[in-house]
Amino acid sequence: MLAFNENPEPVAQPILAGIQAGAELVNRYTFDSEARVLAALARYYECSPANLVLVRGIDEAFDRLSHEFPAMRYATAWPGFDGYIGRIRILGYRHLEIRLTEEFALHPADLERLTPDDFVFLADPSNPTGRPLSSDELATIRARAGKVCIDETYVDYAGKSAGRPEFGGGLFVFRSFSKSFGLAGARLGAVFGEANVIAAIKRKQWYCNVGVLELHALEAALANDGLRARHVERTVAERERIREGLARLGLRVYPSAGNFVLVKNRPEHPIDAFLRERRIRVSSTERFGLADHVRISVGLTADNDRMLAAMSEYAGGREP
Repeated sequence: MLAFNENPEPVAQPILAGIQAGAELVNRYTFDSEARVLAALARYYECSPANLVLVRGIDEAFDRLSHEFPAMRYATAWPGFDGYIGRIRILGYRHLEIRLTEEFALHPADLERLTPDDFVFLADPSNPTGRPLSSDELATIRARAGKVCIDETYVDYAGKSAGRPEFGGGLFVFRSFSKSFGLAGARLGAVFGEANVIAAIKRKQWYCNVGVLELHALEAALANDGLRARHVERTVAERERIREGLARLGLRVYPSAGNFVLVKNRPEHPIDAFLRERRIRVSSTERFGLADHVRISVGLTADNDRMLAAMSEYAGGREP
């Protein structure tokens, strides 16, 4: 399974032990557990608990932030992650599409259209392109837009510190626990921002918003951060091995700062269909507005080897 950008490594024993500890408390509400985990998150990210809120993934992050600013126009990149535009359509907000250049940069003409009325939601690095935002792009966005949220779901794979997010002054940051922390099934993330906005979000959240099993899994992951760090190191090394191997086969492979690589597809001989016939699942990027490409998630070494062997067959027997 190389389609969903998950952490493919088996759930480690310390995380399983944390979940078991949570299972022994399913008859209790999460008041104590949540307060303890929020304090642990604040220590981990070197910020005040008043500046962060735990949410159920990027969907809740978008909904909670946008509910605080419902009159703003929401700007997102396209091609890009489809989750933002999905929520914008469901919630009925005004929308501005920021196009990409042929190099997958944000189109300068669309950045010039931003106004203080705009709330910009962008992934850094981007999904599915794997391209990180440039400092010039972020500076332009911050100078022109009223509010900005940077989705740093893949930040650990981009060679950046997983430490304190840069937030404040109308800039919000989302961090996910689905990827490098290996908790995709828990659907957890955190939003960082100005204390008054975070407080307003917390007041409107559901009662005991996060379950006790998820809280204990996250607490264990934070306490055993070496698991995340080792996973990131292995994943980045495998990503580069995959990218170089596919390039040697004559395929167009783009640089990536995520836990995946983007490959130019051949419409007359689609890579995703070829691999599916060999029981290897990758993701077409058409759903992200990017035709004629596939996104290949980094898997376990054996899975990556199997994919590269299949791609060697695809390329006519060349050695990856």
